[in-house]
Amino acid sequence: MKPLNIMHGYVMVGIMKICPHCRKELAPTAVRCRYCRKPLSLEKRAPIRPTAVNLEPCYPPWSLPEVLVLWLLVCAAIAAIGYAGIPAAVTDVLRSNYFIFIKEPALQFHLYIFVGTLLLKLAAIGFIWAILTLHKTRFIAGLNLDRPIKKQWLWLLPAFCIFAVALRLISDTDPLSPNLPVYLFFNEASAIGIPIILFSLSVVAPVSEEIFFRGFIYPGINKRLGLYWAVFITSCLFAAVHLPQCKEHPAILFTIFLAGVFLTLARAITGSTLMAVILHAVYNTTLVLVGFIKFLVLRY
Repeated sequence: MKPLNIMHGYVMVGIMKICPHCRKELAPTAVRCRYCRKPLSLEKRAPIRPTAVNLEPCYPPWSLPEVLVLWLLVCAAIAAIGYAGIPAAVTDVLRSNYFIFIKEPALQFHLYIFVGTLLLKLAAIGFIWAILTLHKTRFIAGLNLDRPIKKQWLWLLPAFCIFAVALRLISDTDPLSPNLPVYLFFNEASAIGIPIILFSLSVVAPVSEEIFFRGFIYPGINKRLGLYWAVFITSCLFAAVHLPQCKEHPAILFTIFLAGVFLTLARAITGSTLMAVILHAVYNTTLVLVGFIKFLVLRY
């Protein structure tokens, strides 16, 4: 019986499937790897996609229920941060140490919102890291932050810069646009506060928000509902996060929604979350430059 067992083993090894991602042996009928949870044949499992553009395949190990869990955790974090009074405490520390001078109540409110959203972004990234850890997926690779940007997509950078200027012109039609945080900060912030705000808008916000929306939310929705619903829902959630700062500015909320659509489509076309981060940084830097020209150069 021993030679038969050995022969049976050789036959089984010959028909076993090998996962192309983690290189482990699987049953011949398997369609998904039991170890890394990735599909074994991308061609057979590829969803129907528009033929106008070649979209990069999107197969995250998480799905829509985990996106909903993440959103519930973020809502719970919002309630916990507000109940603990952390933003108010941090704002008082900044005021008492003269990091940022506050002259208007509107700016004080926006600074409070800024501190709260920063803490919330850190909590959201922590939740995403925990979910990816449960799936045994690396943080950078799982969110497609390590995918290089192809030269054929570099035209998106000047295109999005022009798009951001157009959205800025639409936003400025709102008579209350001078009360936006990015403008108030330039009018009221100190020499120390401006670099902090500049770094937060051009680096912290693009990285954290794109990890959350285009890195995690969009792939999870796209996997279950398809591209169009994924773009629409992700853009709506992106605009909803900015609601506390722009609830009195419907035109500006609409431009944020349009920016979310552009960023999500760029993520879908290029397959790179890094591209979405760079484009988001271009958009926010455009806001900063407009504020710098209007308030510090032209003294508008």
